Amino acid sequence: MLFKVDFEKAYDSVDWGYLDAVMGRMGFPTLWMKWIKECVCTTIESVLANGSPTEEFTLERGLR
Repeated sequence: MLFKVDFEKAYDSVDWGYLDAVMGRMGFPTLWMKWIKECVCTTIESVLANGSPTEEFTLERGLR
């Protein structure tokens, strides 16, 4: 079975650099910005293909 899902069209996505800039302009404390970036920007993923996980890769934008 082969299928393709275009998640970019299914979900809104925000560039993480843009999110950081907006938080700075909104006056978020630096420590809070650091915590949020750690939660959002340190995502390592892998995909299960035919029952076996692929090599890990780092997400650069999108949903978790």
